[in-house]
Amino acid sequence: MFLARFPEHPELDQSLFLYYGRWLSAGLHLYTDLWDSKPPGIFVLYAAAVQIAGPAFGVGLLMLLAGVTSSMLTFVLVQRVADRPTAFACAAIAALLWNGPAFGGALSSAQAEMLMAPALLAAAILSRRAGAGAAFAAGCCLGLAASFKIVAVFVWPLAWVFAPPTERWHARRSLSVLVGCAVVPAACAIALALQGGLSEEIRAVLVYPRDYAAVINERVDLLPALRRGATRMGRGFPLTLLLATIGGAARFKTSIVRASIGWLVLAVLGVLSQRLMSGYHLYLLAPPLALLAGCGVGATWDMFKRAWAGARALRIPASIALVLLSAAVGITGTLEARLWGRQYRNHVALLRGAIDVETFRHRQSASSPAWFEARDIASHVRSLAHSGDTIFVWGLAPAVYLQADLPPATRFAFHQTFYVDNSALGNRWPSTDERRAQLVQRMHDSPPRFFVIVRGDRNGFEPKDSEAELHDFPELTQVLAADYTEAQATQRYTLLVHR
Repeated sequence: MFLARFPEHPELDQSLFLYYGRWLSAGLHLYTDLWDSKPPGIFVLYAAAVQIAGPAFGVGLLMLLAGVTSSMLTFVLVQRVADRPTAFACAAIAALLWNGPAFGGALSSAQAEMLMAPALLAAAILSRRAGAGAAFAAGCCLGLAASFKIVAVFVWPLAWVFAPPTERWHARRSLSVLVGCAVVPAACAIALALQGGLSEEIRAVLVYPRDYAAVINERVDLLPALRRGATRMGRGFPLTLLLATIGGAARFKTSIVRASIGWLVLAVLGVLSQRLMSGYHLYLLAPPLALLAGCGVGATWDMFKRAWAGARALRIPASIALVLLSAAVGITGTLEARLWGRQYRNHVALLRGAIDVETFRHRQSASSPAWFEARDIASHVRSLAHSGDTIFVWGLAPAVYLQADLPPATRFAFHQTFYVDNSALGNRWPSTDERRAQLVQRMHDSPPRFFVIVRGDRNGFEPKDSEAELHDFPELTQVLAADYTEAQATQRYTLLVHR
């Protein structure tokens, strides 16, 4: 299943991660040369993936490694406190959930929530051991998870949830966990300070998310978002949720189930803090759900055996229970199997040779047309490019950056927040006028060879698309009119080349 997803083209976020990874490997610096609001861990990991597998297969490599590692760590965690069949069931469900239909398909591939899962599972395993050393190591794993995305701090208490009851509240153990949690963030801060980017990292990782969250809170109501997320999970994993419910109820007294319920509660808090409820946000719930559902497999089998024995003895209550349980498992299993078939029908067709890779990518997602147009624009850019050329994309299209394979003319890949006057986020992020003036000056002093204008990228934060927003920036449009000529245009992009 992991290998079947290798031919998928990168989606929006993955294109940005791959592009940053490509140029971090080439010597550019995070936050000062390449700006983003996520902590540095995910970009460092993508940089390694690009070095090993290249941009074409970097996402698939990360999905494969993180997915297999998560499944193996799930098995290790469960086999210490449960029987081997239960551990195998948990590991198998973890592997299935990794690729499940509720998390958004290609859009969820190798997102931060997925990449942090092995670190969180390792923290849970280490937390079950006694001693300050194991507690410190668990804290280091939790700090590593937070280096991918700050939301991981919501799950840090699992070091106490999975700890042995006799040591759960020892001061020395708690201090060891907290010190461990600080190790990876401190190492990242030192490395960035040596590069001169620490202050920008603080603004990007701590200040900007605060303003972003304020805009989200204004625009997204919590209860509808919660209902949307619950509906997505219910439609995507009905059988898994049924098994998790049975496992949590039938084996609540076991330590692994109670700890998994605690982890699930922490993960729900982390998801609610983001409100957006996109598929990959919900992946925070996947590891504890896999643990509960795996335990539910054994509990469901025991319930079947007892109900079957009672039905053969002609007991009416047992017969009714057998029918209801069989119907519940059969209906939810059928629904989930149909969802899996719908999500992976193109992957199966590709593996069977019924379609080629080009057709597969055209069918992959709603973003496929934009990705192919970006490839055409990038191909034209590469045919004209010389050493030292740079590119600027005015709009939300990191796929152009990635496929053009040129360094950026500005550190801001997402211009809407930083260059668009009166944008929802720009109003909370000061000095928009100053950044606009700096951009115009840069266009005069050190102009990018290529300038790409994006159309049709309007979103919930920007009521206008990027082309319309460019018309509201007369100083920049004047520079473009005077110094650039149109080289290519598609439905979504216009390529300008400096004269």
